[in-house]
Amino acid sequence: MVDLKKIYDRHTQIGRKDLGGEAPLNDEIQLILLIIFLAVWCIDSFWIRQTIFLSPFVPLILRIFLGFLLLFWWGYLTWYGLAVIFGEERATPSVVRKGPFGYVRHPIYLASIIFYLGLTAFTFSLASLALSIVAFIYYNFAAIYEEKLLLAKYGDEYKKYMAEVGRWLPIILK
Repeated sequence: MVDLKKIYDRHTQIGRKDLGGEAPLNDEIQLILLIIFLAVWCIDSFWIRQTIFLSPFVPLILRIFLGFLLLFWWGYLTWYGLAVIFGEERATPSVVRKGPFGYVRHPIYLASIIFYLGLTAFTFSLASLALSIVAFIYYNFAAIYEEKLLLAKYGDEYKKYMAEVGRWLPIILK
């Protein structure tokens, strides 16, 4: 069983040499994006109902199924991705290819985007979809920034990883 407190304590430790680094103010920006998204999604979906005009065209059972499917996928990627990165300190820093990192380079960021899409699926709020796109643009910026840090730290090992593992989608044909 993964101990979340231990993961949090390790994440907050300064100077872990086995971690590649983050984009500046990354946690703060992610929190702001989340708060804005949740506010817009709730207000548009349940109060103003201005951009949910497509939802009657998709059966409620399908929206619920799709929403929960995406939220399940979000939970898996988040839990497993955080456990891989922060669950153990690697004595020799190296590129992580374990678990979801073997399929996509940024599974935790991908999980955040899937979370936004999962909530959006419940109500088909176009305002929420627009904010999901804004969030994706930010996460893509953060991913590119962090990849530069990882290239500087791991060099050819990370270049090879980039060639073999997609940033957002698995590379199926090689």
